[in-house]
Amino acid sequence: MGNFLSCLFSSSSKRSCRGLQPFRGAGSNLRSTSSRDNLSTYQINPRELEKYKLHKASWEGKLHKVERLARPGVIDLQDQQLRTPLHLAVARGHLNVVHRLVNEGARLNIVDKQQRTPLVTAVISSTQNPPLFYQICVVLLQGGADAWKNALHYAIDIQNEHLVDLFLSLQHCDPNFRDRDQMTPLHLAVQVNNPTLIQILLSEDRETQADPNLPNRNGQTPLHMAASLGYMRIIRALLQSDLPEPCDPSILDVRQLTAYQLALENHHESCAKLIDEYQQSLTKLSPRREISESINENEINPVMNP
Repeated sequence: MGNFLSCLFSSSSKRSCRGLQPFRGAGSNLRSTSSRDNLSTYQINPRELEKYKLHKASWEGKLHKVERLARPGVIDLQDQQLRTPLHLAVARGHLNVVHRLVNEGARLNIVDKQQRTPLVTAVISSTQNPPLFYQICVVLLQGGADAWKNALHYAIDIQNEHLVDLFLSLQHCDPNFRDRDQMTPLHLAVQVNNPTLIQILLSEDRETQADPNLPNRNGQTPLHMAASLGYMRIIRALLQSDLPEPCDPSILDVRQLTAYQLALENHHESCAKLIDEYQQSLTKLSPRREISESINENEINPVMNP
């Protein structure tokens, strides 16, 4: 990781390399939805950019024009959709233009009409070329981009494990930040049914692990969601994780249902059985930190295979 996070700017850069900036504790949760409906890149009509010369040059990747046009008062100008030249350069994957705009002092945390910063735009666009957009994310972070914490949510939405790892490696990254639906990154990892992301978020190697007991707007924990969807592998990962406070299956959602009851309601009997066995072990073992150790392949092998 050290190589990825090394200073990417040349010694002649107008902006000094300040290193990766931590996720700040801003209360703004700009991510307006927990669905993937908002994961589209920009659709540009060339006529829109005729009166925005720097935007046009940035969108087209014409570095020489960008170098000539990038001046104070223009470099952060927003178009009708509130996009800056940096937003457009990022969306098109023009790494050299992104470098230049960052070095010229472009503001990195301006949001467009969809409440996306350039960093969030890079995350969303990364489905096109993951290695390239990983580099762009690093450049933005090195320049001082504030991830607004929602960048982690978007990285999980598109299941980009490398970006999830990158964001979680930053100091003060909050793996429990909630969007407007009160969905944590762990909720989203359950939603996309990705056990690897679950393991990354719950890893003991992290300074702060994700909390599996936080409820969303419907009062549902990640375990509730996994139980209702019948995701056995996800349930297993949640129950087996070595956490200071283990997964609590007794939490009630807004309908006053436990994860066990949701599993039964949705006819996922194997999931319900696994949760029930975990619940029983919860009452037998002390301290609670030992509980997850009892949920192993040998003990509950008959129900571990979906």
